[in-house]
Amino acid sequence: SSILSDVAIINENDIWAVGEIYTKDTYTYDSNGVWQQPYNAVHWNGSKWELKRMLRVGVNNVSKINTVYAFGENDVWFDGLLKWNGEELTLHSNNFPLSSNGTGWRINSMWGESSNNFYVVGNGGNIAHYNGSSWSKIESGTNLDIQDIYGSLNPKTNNYEIIAIASNIMTADGRTVMKIKNNEVEQLSTNGLANYFSSIWFVPNRIYYIAGAGIHKKHDIEMESNWYKYPYGFINQYYTHSIYGNDINDIFAVGSFGEAIHFNGASWKKYREIQLTNYDLKSVKMKNNLIVIAADGGGKAVIIISNN
Repeated sequence: SSILSDVAIINENDIWAVGEIYTKDTYTYDSNGVWQQPYNAVHWNGSKWELKRMLRVGVNNVSKINTVYAFGENDVWFDGLLKWNGEELTLHSNNFPLSSNGTGWRINSMWGESSNNFYVVGNGGNIAHYNGSSWSKIESGTNLDIQDIYGSLNPKTNNYEIIAIASNIMTADGRTVMKIKNNEVEQLSTNGLANYFSSIWFVPNRIYYIAGAGIHKKHDIEMESNWYKYPYGFINQYYTHSIYGNDINDIFAVGSFGEAIHFNGASWKKYREIQLTNYDLKSVKMKNNLIVIAADGGGKAVIIISNN
């Protein structure tokens, strides 16, 4: 029942993936009589993968990690509050306005310009911002689960454009697209979007993608009133869990039943050689020519890497 839910690329010799990972030695005692809990992260150091139990000081229970975000090798964040500095894990919960331990919300996604300007989003419409020393709550105006957040520098304004998307995937009872500016939220058009979605990626003023129950696009997030949805079967056949790109001519999207597709600026190509039809490809990240995908299915966690 191992799963991987997210990945982060620092460079080709420094990659993280997170989730909940079981081995044949899990839930047994080692030779020193220490009870072995599941792992919740795995790290690539350029030559091998190393399973990790990411535990903050004073806490002995291993918890599943949903998200990972990396600014550098000594600045890696797990589920919003936990930061890895290359040697140890520290808890950054000063003035955190929400609960991440199951009593208030679950963190679904993170994005930041730096660890001094950092956002986390989660269930129940929750958004929190970290300024490098303390957290503040941002009122989203929705109770829907915020599934993803992404930001990119807008060359026209020289400011970061930050957009979050919200939908309750299991119930499909609403949808919201919101722009975050000066820690305030502006609601954007959802016309043409499916009732539930999971991922957003964009290049400001050029292309915007929202993926989930279909892949949708816009060229102007504010001026165009309707999202265009690709017909099922045209580029994707199944639910798309994650979309990410290097530029408008280099974009990957991954989803259920091992589906992975790439856009080269002119056409979409399906990677049928990824023969993991029993797996959900949950997260894809790209950096230069490196592509990393986290997947789960059939009781096993899988990482797919391409450097083409």
